[in-house]
Parts: sequence; C-alpha cells; structure tokens
Amino acid sequence: MRCYHAIAVVAVILVGIGATLFFFSVPPVEANGSAVKSASMNTFQMLRGLAVIEKPAQKMYDMTFVYSDDEVAPEK
Repeated sequence: MRCYHAIAVVAVILVGIGATLFFFSVPPVEANGSAVKSASMNTFQMLRGLAVIEKPAQKMYDMTFVYSDDEVAPEK
C-alpha cells in the first residue's frame, strides 16, 4: 500500500509542475531594435586606428622543430 502512496505523491508533484509551467509560462521576449544604431561598419577607420597605435611585438620562444640528440626527427 505504501508503494501506491509514493506513486500517487510523485504523480501529484509532476502534474503540479506541469500545470505551473503551462499557466505561468514566461512571455516571449521581443528584440530591442533601438540598441543597434547601424548594421554597417567603417573598416577604413578601423585600419587607420590600428596603424596609429604602436604595439610592441611579442617575443616567442618557439621550440616546435628543435630535437634533442637522442630524439630523431619524424619522417615525412
């Protein structure tokens, strides 16, 4: 008999959750069209701005193709 009570409790909880989702669902959200001013881009101004800014070059210590004496380079 206790098994039937547990099944009934689970069924009531599931029905309650389903009814809550059905009756209190979130309304669809509309997009705000005024947030975007323009869909076009001024690429010339972007490139000119990059040329003005002097950025230091990043030094890299690349050891990709350096092999030790014990190690042999892979065959191609």
